[in-house]
Amino acid sequence: MAILTAQNPHPTASASDSTVQTILEYLRGSLQAADAASQAGLSEEDFQVQVSTFIKAGGQSLQRGQRGDTTEELMALSAVNQMLGAILVLDDLLKEAVDVLHALFGYFPCIGLIEGHALIIKYGYQEDGSLIEAGTRLPLDGPNPMAWCARNGRLLNVPDVQNFHERFDYAPLAGEIVSFLSFPLILKGNVLGVLLVSNGNPHAFTSRDVNILETVAFHLAVAVENALLFNQIERRVNQLELFRKIAVQAIEARDVSSVIDFSARVTHELFTKVVIGIGVFDEGKDSLDLIVIHPDHNQHIPTRFILKVTMNTLVGEVIRTGTFRAFDTAAEAHQAGLHFYNEDSQSAVYVPIRLQNRLIGIVLAEGQAPYTFDQPDITTLKLLADQLAIAIRGATLFEQTQTQLDEIRLFRRLADESNVAIITRDRDGVIDYANQAAAEIFDCESAEALYGVPLHQFTSNPASWREEDRQIIAWAVQLGGWSGEIKLRPRRGWEIIAEVSLFPVYNSEGDFVTFGMILQDVTERRALVNAMEQEKVRFEAVFEATDEGMIVWDEKWRIVLVNRTAANYLGVPGDLLEEFSRATARLLPPLEKLMSAPEGSRVELEGKTRRVVTCRHIPWHTATGAGYLTIIYDETSRVELEKARENTLHMLVHDLRSPLQSVMGGVVLAQSTLEESPDAPTALRHLGKAERGLTQVMNVAENFLQITKLEAGVMSLRPTLLHPRALLDEVVGTITHKAAAKGIVPTVAVSDDAPSIYADIDLTRRALINFYDNAIKFSPEGGSIELCAGQGAEGGLLFSVADSGPGVPEGYRQMIFEKYGQAPNQEKGIKGTGLGLALCRLVAEAHRGQVWVDPGTARGSVFYLLLQDCNPGRLGETGDH
Repeated sequence: MAILTAQNPHPTASASDSTVQTILEYLRGSLQAADAASQAGLSEEDFQVQVSTFIKAGGQSLQRGQRGDTTEELMALSAVNQMLGAILVLDDLLKEAVDVLHALFGYFPCIGLIEGHALIIKYGYQEDGSLIEAGTRLPLDGPNPMAWCARNGRLLNVPDVQNFHERFDYAPLAGEIVSFLSFPLILKGNVLGVLLVSNGNPHAFTSRDVNILETVAFHLAVAVENALLFNQIERRVNQLELFRKIAVQAIEARDVSSVIDFSARVTHELFTKVVIGIGVFDEGKDSLDLIVIHPDHNQHIPTRFILKVTMNTLVGEVIRTGTFRAFDTAAEAHQAGLHFYNEDSQSAVYVPIRLQNRLIGIVLAEGQAPYTFDQPDITTLKLLADQLAIAIRGATLFEQTQTQLDEIRLFRRLADESNVAIITRDRDGVIDYANQAAAEIFDCESAEALYGVPLHQFTSNPASWREEDRQIIAWAVQLGGWSGEIKLRPRRGWEIIAEVSLFPVYNSEGDFVTFGMILQDVTERRALVNAMEQEKVRFEAVFEATDEGMIVWDEKWRIVLVNRTAANYLGVPGDLLEEFSRATARLLPPLEKLMSAPEGSRVELEGKTRRVVTCRHIPWHTATGAGYLTIIYDETSRVELEKARENTLHMLVHDLRSPLQSVMGGVVLAQSTLEESPDAPTALRHLGKAERGLTQVMNVAENFLQITKLEAGVMSLRPTLLHPRALLDEVVGTITHKAAAKGIVPTVAVSDDAPSIYADIDLTRRALINFYDNAIKFSPEGGSIELCAGQGAEGGLLFSVADSGPGVPEGYRQMIFEKYGQAPNQEKGIKGTGLGLALCRLVAEAHRGQVWVDPGTARGSVFYLLLQDCNPGRLGETGDH
């Protein structure tokens, strides 16, 4: 059913009036297409035909009006104006207005709206029928005719542009423009925009065209104002809905990460054609935890990553200054030395999120085209930042509260399981929590029985306790905690001593919450400590009174105690010695000497008087610790006595040497004289015994003198070329009579690799004679002795003397080579001086060698003497002497 036709543009029936009203409600956006069609009693397809017919009828009426029918003209203008007033979506309004003017009159209309300091082309046709690029920006102070019209707020009628080429620039209105009309869209004195209608012929517009289009411009201004108001209301509703969703999410999600993620999603639903990002700033790492959604993400899928902050980005600039930044074009940002988050963006808005004057994050929006964001968009983003600050604050507080509750629950669970008494209490001492261990200390049936009870009820003097408690609290607040002992009187009546640690508890915002107290009954321990103190006094008295120096170390060899005697030996006060350990002993030379010397060896300590000491290190263990005890024995008197004895013996031996040699000479002379006497056999037998006795005495004296010289370092080696075979034969021949007396026939073996070396032959001979004499002494009647020579494993000349005696016990194989050192005799009647083997050791050491003894393969012992070559040509180089 036609409602408005070219033949009958006016509705004449009530039904028609109703349908027209329905069409107008639909054009205003009050009704959806399906609802409007149902209300008109039509299908949706037929209803759309009626809408199109309604609009075209208005245009046809205008065309007839041009032929002079003023009534038709007014009715047509009314229809067009009603159509414009019915559309509340700004983009749809401008498109419909341009399309109607272009379709009905063949004009090339163009509409631009003022935004800031520029006129933005919203919709229009060029002379070739193509659309003008929307978004073209014309500065209001520029030469474009539309900008002039907006700037001056007046009609501009140009019948022929040829007369105005130097005045105006028509670049945005490309095409064969010859004449045009430009009308400002004015409402209440404010210029909202410009309507321009052009034609390809000169003088195409009459005064009647001016009147008609001026009327359209006025109604278009009203429609634009209504659409802008509707847009503002819609934006405000969208803002409120956005903020409501974020607030609800902050309450429901209760964590910052979820709030940020959700906020990015719902914001992108509002700004579908731009990049939306929300970031939380990590001050410690100089980075943003950023959620970003791009315009090509139809499902609003966010991308999350850590964005490193740099100062030549908008992110870095906002973080550095904490201020809002916006750029309409990328060129403006580049000119400021900054770049956007997205390299393809052409405009951007960055809003800091601030919480209690502290920067916590950023909201960023970037458009793909210049001038994407108008003032309402910026307002929305700023309000979004404020709303996010509130939401993040709420989520943060909830997280902190949850953390605190979790900590409290964990604390109480651990406290309930603890064997140590734990309570929390307020400033007045009223208990608000106690564990079972605390109930036991206070002699209560349960921990809950202590809740709400003031602590002063468990003290002997509540009045004095309150004052003391106030002082303890002051110390705890000032120092962060207090520890000490207090006296309590539990309900069972008797007094106890409790060791207490009291500390204030604060929340994450630094606000005081409560005081925590840890208590432990130390009554018995205090009694034990007092007893130990008394025992310690007795110990220290004994420790200081002993004649020996004593140093007590812990298990890590750190000095714990030093008595006065040890401090005197070391020449350092005892309190300073307790700063030392075995690792730092090098800083105190006397202490280092004691610690580095073998246990039992003598150490000479420097000081005002000469002091020689020995020490022992004895491990100690107790139930509470372990360590070592060093006992220092003063050997000075003994050393001096030994030295005096050595000097006396040396003098005695030296003095006996000459008389013994004279006696020996006399015995030898007597033997030679008595050989032809009838009583010679008996006399010679007695003289032989005297000779052997004298020889033994002479050997002892010689050994002692040689040892004394070698120890004193006054004997120099006299190296000559030593042939091992010749020397062994000489040694065997020296005391053959002693071996023969026991029925022993010695054997000599010299290996082919036995080297001839330079050595002191006299000292070597004496050392080997001592080995051989020792082997004869301990070998049984008819036993065996073998003297060998060969090359040492690492060079040098190695002598060995093997016997068939009882052998040397393992624990004495080193000691027998010390002066006067002897192993226990396993054969009765065998005696020695303990000097022979000591001489052998000194001879070996003088030749850079060594001596040792090993068990024999079957029985007995094998004594070894290893000598290194002492070639006189190399002695000066090596320092050997």
